[in-house]
Amino acid sequence: MPRISKHGIALGLGALLLAPLAAQAADGMVKTSAGAAYIHRQGAKLPAQVGVALDAKDILETGADGAVGITMQDNSRFSLGPNSRFVVEDFAFDPHQNRLAFVGRVESGTLSFNSGDIGKLAPDRVRLTTPLGTIGLRGTALLIQVPNR
Repeated sequence: MPRISKHGIALGLGALLLAPLAAQAADGMVKTSAGAAYIHRQGAKLPAQVGVALDAKDILETGADGAVGITMQDNSRFSLGPNSRFVVEDFAFDPHQNRLAFVGRVESGTLSFNSGDIGKLAPDRVRLTTPLGTIGLRGTALLIQVPNR
């Protein structure tokens, strides 16, 4: 029978206790990904693979054959089609502290968006911008197309 040390038990318990904290730290998560899809984060270009966390200030980008679907912590869902670029400018979801915000910028391509709990609790704090203007959401679904320049 294998012997487990006290250190092994402590490490295992620590990992179990910290796992929910790590999961809560992410603002969103990649749920679907196809073709060329990337996350730009702090100067690094990462593949937008299923299960990868998404945070405020991240930039999502897809290539000619790319698509990506994201679910945010408040259950907002959005997807990008080919040749798209989207910046998560701000995201906060802590209803108990009244910290609610979803601000994004569509720079090019297509974005399909379904608002989540922030759109229901504080619709004035959900805002999407494009090169031509700002869209305020009031708990709705929409599709945005911004021509590539």
